[in-house]
Amino acid sequence: MPKKITNPDLSSTELLEKKLNDFTDVDGISTRRLSFGLWYMKHRHHFFLTAVWLLTIVATVLWAYSLYYFSHYLLVGSKIDRVNEASLGDNPRAVEQRKLLSSLSYGFVQAVDLGRGSYSLIGKLASANQSNWAVIDYYFLVDGQPFGTSTSYILPSSEKYLTSVIDNQSLPPQSVQLIISNFRWSKVDYHQIKNWSEYKADRLSFVVLDKKFVGSVQSQISDRLPVNTLSFNINNRSAYSFREAPLQIILYSGSDVVYVKEYVINNFYSKERKDITISLIGSMPNITRIDILPEINILDQDLYLKN
Repeated sequence: MPKKITNPDLSSTELLEKKLNDFTDVDGISTRRLSFGLWYMKHRHHFFLTAVWLLTIVATVLWAYSLYYFSHYLLVGSKIDRVNEASLGDNPRAVEQRKLLSSLSYGFVQAVDLGRGSYSLIGKLASANQSNWAVIDYYFLVDGQPFGTSTSYILPSSEKYLTSVIDNQSLPPQSVQLIISNFRWSKVDYHQIKNWSEYKADRLSFVVLDKKFVGSVQSQISDRLPVNTLSFNINNRSAYSFREAPLQIILYSGSDVVYVKEYVINNFYSKERKDITISLIGSMPNITRIDILPEINILDQDLYLKN
């Protein structure tokens, strides 16, 4: 029987070449893949050179771009920055703000153990400015964590204590900072207030007498919390009556401030005397001095009562 020719148009040589090109071994490697690998190995040097040239072109463009903008800053931008700095430095408002801030000093003083994981934090704020007063926002940074923002104020040429209470502390605070986060300054109107010292003395003419402190060991009010008792009387000798008259109570042991508390007297009339007894919670050392100071913003007209 004659052999069957599958494609009469192909010669035996061409048929063999086609079979070789289409050959695939048992591992799946074909003659075409081997031919491509051989071609790649012959030309890979050209691929490498092409890649190097492309990267060189990209690097050159980026280098030229950076050099242009750096040169532009040196020739133009730095001059603009110097002009802006000079204008800011000469700006009267900026100069005034720096002057106002430099007149303030503040810092953390003490943490008082109130019991049951609560602590009273005490900071001190002082102003040497004689012409301006400020409303401030502040908070305490305790072991890197901020605790609640409060608002207070500072009058010209005065100092005061700032306080805050933190709860649910398993350990005593290790690191505490007083942070003043905002200032809002106001200038004293010297057209209405001719002499600040006299204005302040006329309105804060309070006399405190008969101060008596009883410590928690002596009082034995509570077995679970250290409760101390403070009693005193205060006389408003000024000609002014106040809707609210806050007092700042400061306890010392030697020269150290160990406790600060605010107490508010409502409707405190001119020439009136008040007898006060309050409880102070917290573990305290031997108390050697007690200061009770009026903490009234005498520039706030809403605090005054008409006599």
